[in-house]
Amino acid sequence: MRSLLFAFVLVMTTRAYAIPVLVEGPPKLDGFATMDPGSLDIQMLGAGEMVTTQLSITIHPLLVRPFMIDLDATGTGAGLLDNLSGVQINGGGGDMTFFDIKLTGDGAAHDFDIQFVDAEFGGVLGFIPVTILPDARPVPEPITAALIPLALSPIVMRRRRIV
Repeated sequence: MRSLLFAFVLVMTTRAYAIPVLVEGPPKLDGFATMDPGSLDIQMLGAGEMVTTQLSITIHPLLVRPFMIDLDATGTGAGLLDNLSGVQINGGGGDMTFFDIKLTGDGAAHDFDIQFVDAEFGGVLGFIPVTILPDARPVPEPITAALIPLALSPIVMRRRRIV
């Protein structure tokens, strides 16, 4: 009786992908407040991809009334920004307020400002410019699998007779 022995190896191919790159500029100082980072430059942010970071504002003058601060995005950035921290209070006199944010890409390039806004009366306290460059990576190829024969050798099965 003869049988054939086949050895196969599964070969899978996929492509390596880079993650979005976030470059933060130095703090931006004006006479009223300091915004940190001074700018956000996000490269290779594809549709549905997300970047999270932290923003802060330091209000320098002493205040009679503390500010309730919220974030707002201008122009095309309105649908991309998600303020994870909600409205925060800043009492002034060097008080620093932190915001955790998430930006979600839609596959297009954007230039907009994230504004620190007085949540009670609507005035803009400061802003951070944001540039988002679209994902220039090629469209991913599907994962492919192939069976490649490594060895093809006939094996002859012999019966031994026991006497």
